[in-house]
Amino acid sequence: MKKVLKYTIITLLSLTVIGLAGFSVLFYKVKYGFPIYEKMPPNVSLDESKFNILVYSKTNGFSHTEAIEEGVKFFKNVGERNNWGVTFSNNGAIFNDSILNKFNLVIWNNVTGRTLNKDQRFSFKKFMENGGLYFGIHGAADDSHHWPWYYEKLIGADFSHHSLNPNIQKTIIKKNPLDTLSQLSIKNWEHSDEWYVFFDSPKKNNAEILYSIDGNSIITNGNMLWYNDKDFGMGENHPVIWFKCLNGKGTSIYSSLGHSKESMQNLNYQKTIEELIVMLEENKVLCNENRIP
Repeated sequence: MKKVLKYTIITLLSLTVIGLAGFSVLFYKVKYGFPIYEKMPPNVSLDESKFNILVYSKTNGFSHTEAIEEGVKFFKNVGERNNWGVTFSNNGAIFNDSILNKFNLVIWNNVTGRTLNKDQRFSFKKFMENGGLYFGIHGAADDSHHWPWYYEKLIGADFSHHSLNPNIQKTIIKKNPLDTLSQLSIKNWEHSDEWYVFFDSPKKNNAEILYSIDGNSIITNGNMLWYNDKDFGMGENHPVIWFKCLNGKGTSIYSSLGHSKESMQNLNYQKTIEELIVMLEENKVLCNENRIP
């Protein structure tokens, strides 16, 4: 009997240690990622007469696999419909001056983790500050990138946590009636997603809010007890899509929507993304000295 008890205790302790080790690895990957950097860029051939878009979908952290695949499918279809040149890549070495400057717009399609090395980050930063266009989807703004410029200047908000209990919730997306992009046709729509909470509203970093949700319509409980019902600086009008300017030149659009395949399939969301890209192509969202700094 004593032997049985002894082996039972040893087994339980072993399973506990294995479980904790597995959780630790998972937590580290989600929070920091395991950086793998490419040094050899892909061969890129572009039709310079077109509006050229780079859809970058690399993940060194948590992978929103189905949402990424749905995003690739959507951007392929929308590119064909609008006669845009769309290039897809998971190779961080594509972020170098000679290749990056051939593109008009860079989309981070649920990119997570530290995916760019020091030189590649410098090239992307320079691209944006010289008038580049950026569109980030969902995981592109989580806290696994560990890049202060990226959060403070490009996104304009620091990620805190996302809804987890429950994870996916349904609410109404509402267009900001005061925004300057009145061409956006979708005013309100019902949407189910994993809702991101940032420590402060991007409005504090001169972002212009395009769409929000009622912060009281969702439960913002995170994965830690001290994140229960925490919305920090998001407020009652909880921003979900916004844009901001970099040095009066580069334009950054970010959407916290797009955690799942289903959320990326929402037709109202797809139409809104397409309209925003059309505005970028037609210079209707471009930043200059007369707009937000």
